[in-house]
Amino acid sequence: MLMLVDEALSHGMLVRPIPRANIDADETLDRDPGCVGNGCLYFTRVAPAEEATNNEKRARTWNIEEKYLGDYTKLHPWRAPGHVAPGDPCGCLDTLTCTERGSQLPVHEDKVETWIAGGTAWAWWSIQFNHGGGYQFRLCPKSQPLTNECFEAMPLQFATSTYTIRYDGSLMAGTPDVIAEAVEVTVGTNPAGSTWRRLPIPHCNCDQPANHCEVNPKYNPKRKAYEQQTMPSWYKAHRAKGGYECDTGFQFPPPAEGVYGLGASGNTFNKHGAVFRFGDELRVPEQEGEYVLQWRWDTEEQGQIWSVCADIRITAAASNVTV
Repeated sequence: MLMLVDEALSHGMLVRPIPRANIDADETLDRDPGCVGNGCLYFTRVAPAEEATNNEKRARTWNIEEKYLGDYTKLHPWRAPGHVAPGDPCGCLDTLTCTERGSQLPVHEDKVETWIAGGTAWAWWSIQFNHGGGYQFRLCPKSQPLTNECFEAMPLQFATSTYTIRYDGSLMAGTPDVIAEAVEVTVGTNPAGSTWRRLPIPHCNCDQPANHCEVNPKYNPKRKAYEQQTMPSWYKAHRAKGGYECDTGFQFPPPAEGVYGLGASGNTFNKHGAVFRFGDELRVPEQEGEYVLQWRWDTEEQGQIWSVCADIRITAAASNVTV
């Protein structure tokens, strides 16, 4: 039963541009940005990858040292970034049959962002329930069928080597943005040579943390911490303010205060931690037109792919640009 619960707890989404899956185009970001407007419900449970192509420890996010159970994530999506096909490139609301497809959701016509051809643009995303892994942004011309193959043909390049952490509410409200170096993967990816980024949120340091790990667990051996780590200088005070519990340590070092554990707070399972989102500056293609933007998250702990799509317009002249 514990495994079934953990398998369900993995949600994340694109928050800007506003995706189709955010049915009511809810613009709230100061609570639960990882599932604003219930837009985080579209994903696919996928078959195992044929082989692991992402084996570098620097790019791993889960069970990195393979301490207790061996390399049990080796055929999960993040271990072969982009190689496993989801049921729908924009996610499935019903993951068993995929009859309710994210690619068939209506367009928010009054929320379509305009990007400038040959320039750069920002996309923002967040996580509600963290299962590690990594992500990529892609485009598909709106004039074409929204298929995995169409999005694979147009992966977007990151404009810089960094990403931005923005705190939107809760106990970290008012904290300045943090700019951090991204961990990028280009070898063994699909499309070949395309750039994916490691999810920068480390969960707690055990195989099945759910909401914490323990040095000597009484009931679930998968919650046994890999070790007792020396915690960051900010951790004790952050926990005292209501921060998330990862008292034994993390899968890898957090990039900033509060950016660890289950994900951005505001939901039933994580009420008191930091509320944050991540921003990536992307290179905009030269081709003008109407496009669909895909944010795809390949998880490492589980055999899941989360994907959300939004509509954008690429023009030669500046108008209605959102940053």
